Amino acid sequence: MANNNPEHITSSSGKKRLIQYVGLMGSDGNLSNTQSPISVDGDSVYCKDIDSTHSDMGNFSGEICNFFNDLHSENIDSTTDNPKELLIHFNRTVITPLVGVGSSEGGSFSNVKVIGILSGGIETTLSDFSSDNTDRTTQFFSFPNTGLNAFKLQFHTTDTISITNIYIPKIRVVASIPETPITYGTSYKSPYMLNGGSDDMTVDGSVTPVDFTYTVSGFSPARWVRNFIDLEDGNQTFLPENFGAISGSLMNGVEIIVLKDGVETILETWKTNMDISMTCYDFTQPYRSGSYIGRWTITSDLGSPITLFPNNGVIIRINDDLTGLDTFRFRAKLKQ
Repeated sequence: MANNNPEHITSSSGKKRLIQYVGLMGSDGNLSNTQSPISVDGDSVYCKDIDSTHSDMGNFSGEICNFFNDLHSENIDSTTDNPKELLIHFNRTVITPLVGVGSSEGGSFSNVKVIGILSGGIETTLSDFSSDNTDRTTQFFSFPNTGLNAFKLQFHTTDTISITNIYIPKIRVVASIPETPITYGTSYKSPYMLNGGSDDMTVDGSVTPVDFTYTVSGFSPARWVRNFIDLEDGNQTFLPENFGAISGSLMNGVEIIVLKDGVETILETWKTNMDISMTCYDFTQPYRSGSYIGRWTITSDLGSPITLFPNNGVIIRINDDLTGLDTFRFRAKLKQ
C-alpha cells in the first residue's frame, strides 16, 4: 500500500475525478523507492543484500547500511589502530568483478587491502594497496569475477579513515548465442617487456632482481592472449639442462608474473631450456644459428585469455646473471 489519501483532480471538461495513489511495499515493510527497491536481484549491492548480523563495523562510526544507502553518510575510524577493518557480509553469494570505495565529505582513505571471504571462512586477497599511503577520495579495486560470501576492507595506517560509500556491482549469468566479434586494428597490442625503455633482458639480476614490465593504460581492460620469446646464445644447439647456452640450471630463475591490483601471481619460473619448452607450445630453432623462438599461447593453457584491467600488467623478473646471453626478449600479444 501507499498513499491512502485520495485526491480529486479536475479534467479539461470540468469533471472531477478521484485519484487513488498506490505504492509497492517490500517484504521488510518499507515502501519501494530509490534506496529500497523492489526485491529483485538488481545491478549492484543494496542494503537489502547485507547481512548486518554477521557484518562488523570495527571502530568505524555509523551502520553498515550507511555505505549503500547514500553518498554522504560519513563513517570514520579515528583510532590509531593498524590495520583498521570493516567486515561486510552478504545474505547470499554475490558475484562481482570489483569493489569501489568513496569518501565525499572532506575525509579520505589510504593503504587499502581487499580480502574476499568464501564458504568455510576461507580468505583470499583480491587487491593489495596496503603499502600505498596516497590519500584518496575514490578508488576501484578490480579482480577476476569472484563469488563472495563476505569481504574485508583493511586500512593499513594509523591515520584517520573516512568512508561514505561502497559500490559493488553484481554480475548476472546470461545465456546467449556467441557471435564472431568485430576486431579493430586499434585494439591490438604487441608490446615488448621494458625496463627503462630497453627490451634487452641480458642483464645481471643475481644481486638485485631486474623487472621488465608492461602496464595496461587507458580505461579499457586488455585480454592477454599470447607471448613470444627470443633467446639467442651462440651458434649451437641448446641443451635441455642449460638456459640458452649458459651451463647448468639458473640458480633462481626467470619469473613470469601477472600483476593485478598490487597482487603479484607467478605464472611460470624458467631455470632451464626444458622449463621454457614445457611452458611454450613450441620452442624451436628457426635459424641455423643459436637463436630460438618460443610461442606461449595463454588461451591454449587456460581456455581463455587473462583479463588485465587498467594499471594491471605483466612482469618478467630476472633473478640471475644473464649477461652471457646474446639476446633475450619477451613480447606479449593483447587485445584491448
